[in-house]
Amino acid sequence: MYSNLMIVLPFLCLILRVVVGANFVFGRGYRQLIGDRDNVIAFWKAQKVPMGATVAAAFLNLVGGIFLIIGLLVPVVALFFALEMAFTVYIHKHRFKTKYFGHMNVGYELNVVYILVMATLIVIGAGYFSVDSLIGI
Repeated sequence: MYSNLMIVLPFLCLILRVVVGANFVFGRGYRQLIGDRDNVIAFWKAQKVPMGATVAAAFLNLVGGIFLIIGLLVPVVALFFALEMAFTVYIHKHRFKTKYFGHMNVGYELNVVYILVMATLIVIGAGYFSVDSLIGI
């Protein structure tokens, strides 16, 4: 059983990194920095989140997502993503009074899942198929 896991683990790390990284790049970062930037900034400004924090989060989503996809500095990037998602959970829970499961509305369950995924990447790292592995990190 253990040997089978060791064979599959590098591929699982690769799939996890690429899928989650693509979600952050295309689902968040691109939209926040390029596509719908003005609306995103206005929304978070209305929530009293400083514009600098909003732009930093959008930059992290875009560039950090690319880093996850290629496997560069994965534990560090995952830590920043976990912190960002924890802040987002806090905002949803305490400011928006959002329920955990949104069903037909916005919930913050996906943010919690991202925190757990990032904790996994912090612990296991980028895996064999990554830039981190090539440069010996």
